[in-house]
Formats: sequence, structure tokens, C-alpha cells
Amino acid sequence: MNYQKQRNRGRVAGLAAMLLLIVAATALAGPPWLSIELPANPYHRQTRDALALVRTYHHGVPIQLQVRATAEGLVDGERVSLPLELVPTETTGLYALRGKLPARGVWVLVVRGGAEGSGVTALVDVGPDGALRTVEVPTRGDDPPIPRAVTAPEIDGRLRALAAGGPAATGVVLAKPGHGGSGGRVLTLAVIAAIGLPVGFGAWRSIRRR
Repeated sequence: MNYQKQRNRGRVAGLAAMLLLIVAATALAGPPWLSIELPANPYHRQTRDALALVRTYHHGVPIQLQVRATAEGLVDGERVSLPLELVPTETTGLYALRGKLPARGVWVLVVRGGAEGSGVTALVDVGPDGALRTVEVPTRGDDPPIPRAVTAPEIDGRLRALAAGGPAATGVVLAKPGHGGSGGRVLTLAVIAAIGLPVGFGAWRSIRRR
């Protein structure tokens, strides 16, 4: 009798474990989210003077993802690629994007999250004064949108457009590295590639006067 009870309990425990594995696998399915947040908090020691903050999610849950970033530039007609540093903070899924951008040339920051081939990429245009001006997360589809791969020719074309006076050269200033927005305002931008949820890609911006 005791043996039969123990056997039944073992079966129940095994079924419960299988159910947990199925739920976990389902929860981890689908591409990640990636957001770029400006300006970085100057009052926090881990984010002070960062170019921007990068937040990584899986669906609505902050999670540590594989992240990498480069500054892609066009200087005197020559293509230049510089590595940027993504420093993890004490907050899960929050990284400080660090690096020094040269004063010459035009630049696009390329921030990638997740595994190669199934991740998400944010493109951040840099204005001629070093200010971060526009953020785009290329996607395909709209129900929900899915992040698509960003090719080298696509980045080259973006740089040529900036050099010719494209939107980033004349658009609104989102933030300068280590500072708030211009014109006596603080401007915070969070652009999220929302993948795998019905809400899809979300973006918001809040402005308040000091």
C-alpha cells in the first residue's frame, strides 16, 4: 500500500515537472524587446555620463540578454566602425551604453540584443553636434511586429543620408550624452521593440519643463 502511494506521488511530481517545463518553454518563445532610454540618469553612479541606457526584455519581463553595440561612422568619405561598451547595472536588463564619439563625421549607433539571427536591433542617429536625435527599431509585419535583420548596406545608406543632411541633422534633439534635452527642457525617450505580444512595438516620450 505504501509502495503504491509513493509510486502515485512520483507520477504526480513527474507530471508537475513536465508541466513546468512546457510553461517555461512557451514563455521563452519569441523574439526579445529592446529599448533605448535617454537621457541617462546623471544622479546614479552606474549610469552617469552614459550615452544612453539600454533595457532588455522578454515580453514584459526585464531579462539579461546578450547585447553588443558599435558606432558606425562616415569620416571624410571613409567608413569607420568603433566598439561601444554595454555595462550591466544592478537593475536586471539595464545596461549603460558607454563610449566616446569622435567630433568629425556622421555616426549611427547600432545596438543589438538577443542571439544572432533572432534578436532585435536599434539604430540611433547622431547629429553633427554629437546629440542623439532619432531612434529606430526596424521591424517587419505589424500583428505583432517582428524585428528584422539590419544589413551593412542599410547602415551605409543611412550614413550617406545623414552626411547629405538627412533627418538626424535637422530633427529634434532627443538628448546630448550626459545631459538632458535642449531649450531648458528634460526630454526622455523610450523606444521599445515589442515583440511577441499583442501590443507590439511601443514608443513614448515625455517632456516637462524644469
